[in-house]
Amino acid sequence: MLGGAAPHLGSPWGASCPCRGIERKKFRVAQQNKKSRHHVAQGRQLFSLLHCHVHCHSPSVILLYIPTTTIDVLLTSSLGATVSTSHSRAQQVLNPSVLEAVTPRILLYRPRILTSVNMSGPSLHISLPSWSLFKFPPDSAPPALPPLPDHHSFASPFAIPADLYNDLLSPAWPITIATVYAITVFSVNASNRKAGNKPWAISKTRLFRAFVIAHNVFLAVYSAITCAAMVQALRHTWSGASSQNGLVGAVDALCKMHGPRGLGDAAAYNPSTNLWEIKNGLIHLGANGSPDPTDVGRLWNEGLAFWGWFFYLSKFYEVLDTFIILAKGKRSSTLQTYHHAGAMLCMWAGIRFMSPPIWMFVLVNSGIHTLMVS
Repeated sequence: MLGGAAPHLGSPWGASCPCRGIERKKFRVAQQNKKSRHHVAQGRQLFSLLHCHVHCHSPSVILLYIPTTTIDVLLTSSLGATVSTSHSRAQQVLNPSVLEAVTPRILLYRPRILTSVNMSGPSLHISLPSWSLFKFPPDSAPPALPPLPDHHSFASPFAIPADLYNDLLSPAWPITIATVYAITVFSVNASNRKAGNKPWAISKTRLFRAFVIAHNVFLAVYSAITCAAMVQALRHTWSGASSQNGLVGAVDALCKMHGPRGLGDAAAYNPSTNLWEIKNGLIHLGANGSPDPTDVGRLWNEGLAFWGWFFYLSKFYEVLDTFIILAKGKRSSTLQTYHHAGAMLCMWAGIRFMSPPIWMFVLVNSGIHTLMVS
């Protein structure tokens, strides 16, 4: 793009030029979630100095890096550079008359293309959750986003109809099944106790034994595949502890599930406006105002939407573990009953509301089941 010349800040500045020393000044027009008139005034001062530099020294190109929240400037004197313009971002802080004079020499870059200059690193702030999270009834939520229908990969082997996807996430399913399950277990425990906890006749048949073996093999294989799918999703989402953005990058990758990969590029739902939003103005939502299902690099599209949904359904099937225990005349513990009923409700809530922590449940639970059942 720059004809092989590396960008630098060493252009000759005149002693009487008011823009002398601009490379030593830090212009922070807007930091994350902190916009003020003072910052805008600094931005206008920056562009005035740039305007002066253009007329005094006539550099071949000015590279202007303008992400959503920070403006950084890099001056080069490289010859033969290709010049492109984008007014929409610059007009937020640039006086129109200055824009007209400087624009022919401005290049706008996305954050991942040009290394930031004079930019403070990303930071992480920890605070207590908002009390609005605990209000009842809760804020409205968008429907769960099914996997991309025409994209067949390990992350989404086949399509799931959108209507079926959300119909089975109706709260009636987990509440009804969990309630019936708990009542049935308590009743059968009492009945077995009265009968002296003797095995049922069916538990002594070959068919029952074959069913138990097939059930365990199926759960072991299915849990292993689900665990492998989640490991792959994490590998595609987070590059590890040695990533460029450190802890902040880990939080962004593991706690924000929609949108393309990249710090600050995530899509989030705003319950105040009932709309999906992306802070980076260079990233766009899908045609229907939802996150683009073709985005890659975040957990939901990398496998959680598909494998998490089926893992939620598998919690209903896993109650057969309890049936096997009861058929052998044994008592199903309160812990096991609580675990199975609670798993149904937790998986439902995590997938229905696309809650980021649910990937941990899917990963750890599937891994433990693989080891236990095997």
